[in-house]
Amino acid sequence: MMDRWMNTEFLMRIKTYYGEFMNSRWRRRRRRRRRRKEEETTNRWNTFKEIDSLFGLMMEEAVVVWYSFPSFPFFRLYAS
Repeated sequence: MMDRWMNTEFLMRIKTYYGEFMNSRWRRRRRRRRRRKEEETTNRWNTFKEIDSLFGLMMEEAVVVWYSFPSFPFFRLYAS
């Protein structure tokens, strides 16, 4: 039970950090600058969004196995 809670907490922490990165000022500035550019750049941004959603799907299906032996940041990510 305890290790399951730790895996959940780890995944939630990744999700919150990722959300903060998504809403950061840098991303907003880049997006504003990109909107004024030509069509090719917008297509590149759309492909990035598709790859990004694919990454999100992979994270949904991922299983985290945590090694508590060496120290905190050692973990392994398995695709199931």
